[in-house]
Amino acid sequence: EIQPRRQAHIGVAGPCKAIDAAMRAAAIGVDRAVERDIGRGVAGDDAACGFLAHLGAWQYVGELFGDLPMPAVINAFADRLGVRALLEMFLPHNDPRLKLAPATVISIVIRNLVIHRRPVYALGEWADPFDPALLGLSPGETDLLNDDRVGRGLARLFDADRASLLSRLLLDAINIFDIDVRQLHNDSTSISFAGGYDNADGRPRGNKPTAAVTYGHSKARRPDLKQLVWILTVTADGAVPIAYRAVSGNTNDDTTHTGGRPDFAVRGEG
Repeated sequence: EIQPRRQAHIGVAGPCKAIDAAMRAAAIGVDRAVERDIGRGVAGDDAACGFLAHLGAWQYVGELFGDLPMPAVINAFADRLGVRALLEMFLPHNDPRLKLAPATVISIVIRNLVIHRRPVYALGEWADPFDPALLGLSPGETDLLNDDRVGRGLARLFDADRASLLSRLLLDAINIFDIDVRQLHNDSTSISFAGGYDNADGRPRGNKPTAAVTYGHSKARRPDLKQLVWILTVTADGAVPIAYRAVSGNTNDDTTHTGGRPDFAVRGEG
């Protein structure tokens, strides 16, 4: 359930903090020696995570691309992967009342998450300095990015066939970038929520199960906050994210590493 003007706080514990920096490094082709240094530094000193992830990997991005706007960099990868076409396939613009196509809204959310991670209610403010065309918008459409409209877009994404969408995207990424999926790494963390979230109790939505925002073991050391448990599987080859699950906040961490590697990763090798 989306609560406007609420922001989730992500808390991660242990060496898996290196994943954030390593994923960014892999996406822009950072030299493997640099990538390994980032991983070792974060694993050795948890307090350095934020500094290394943001000033390490992203400083290297700045050196590579100079004054090129970051959305243009993200667009290059998104275009190669066909992200917009996939979103349009699974999130059709079939409601004339919508002033922004759902695929457009989700495309902007993706760019925001990769570049800056501003909350939903601040998405319009974040997008305002950019040339609208870089975000797939026409002049004047930036003003349409409010939390209600973005929230409805995210709800449409939840109701869509996300398993097929992500499977197609990841198989394409494996093939296009020749990602080695023979060895995978898996870890989990907690995502804390400030607020009641009384309706996010695990009830089904559209015959789909949902995770419950509830109390559990907090890796952010915030037992006073409700949470979800987020499980991520990445490749040993560049720490590319290959699968994820979001489960109820009281899920035992020991149960999140079972089930073997994703089936689509096995098919992707062939």
